[in-house]
Amino acid sequence: MSRSSRSPSTRPSTAPGGPIRPEDPLPPADRLRNGYAQSKWAAEVLLERARERGLPVSVYRPSRICGASGSGLCQTSDYFWLLLRGCVEAGLAPVDLAESFDLVPVDYVSRAVVALSRTPGTASRTFHLSADRRIALARAVDWLRALGYGIDDVPLADWRRAVEGDPANTAFPLLSLLPSGAAGDTTARSGGGTAFDATSTREALRGSGIDCPEVDGRLFALYAESFVRTGFLPPPPR
Repeated sequence: MSRSSRSPSTRPSTAPGGPIRPEDPLPPADRLRNGYAQSKWAAEVLLERARERGLPVSVYRPSRICGASGSGLCQTSDYFWLLLRGCVEAGLAPVDLAESFDLVPVDYVSRAVVALSRTPGTASRTFHLSADRRIALARAVDWLRALGYGIDDVPLADWRRAVEGDPANTAFPLLSLLPSGAAGDTTARSGGGTAFDATSTREALRGSGIDCPEVDGRLFALYAESFVRTGFLPPPPR
């Protein structure tokens, strides 16, 4: 039975400003910004205690799971897509919002978890399922424009005022996670900017044929087409 000898308080810390490694310690709970992140923190602490008692517990940490790379089908309750839908509805995008996203297609996540769970020597380890590349909000907005959506760039403060004036806008409930747009305040508080090192995951999957597809303009367009079919996004103006 595999056993972890490390606890959240004793595992080595990551280099300042670098991606978080699977073996790095969990951050203090009071540094987490929302209840969702705090609930995941509490779950991992409990799992770590189980490891210390000899149970073979594996932890899989996906970054932001997006749609299937083949069909384009995608869930619609994620912060990333809600923010983009809000930009479509307002016809505006916050040009100075410092947001970027690590997107991993759901089919990669499911195949990777199954393969890792069946690979000898991976029990009681922690794996990051991340793309190791980030997509800036501005790039995603450019992809929407390329599909025909009319979206103008405005300062974050102006975008906030537009959304605050329209409670029906999909991005309205997200405003508490977004900066004010005042000078020097353009970094979101969603926690989505954290980078995760997936090197050990790639090494464990080497030879399996399982690789993380890149979410590029082509795959993004497939997601957008699916959103239009399901009614999450309006069709782009012709």
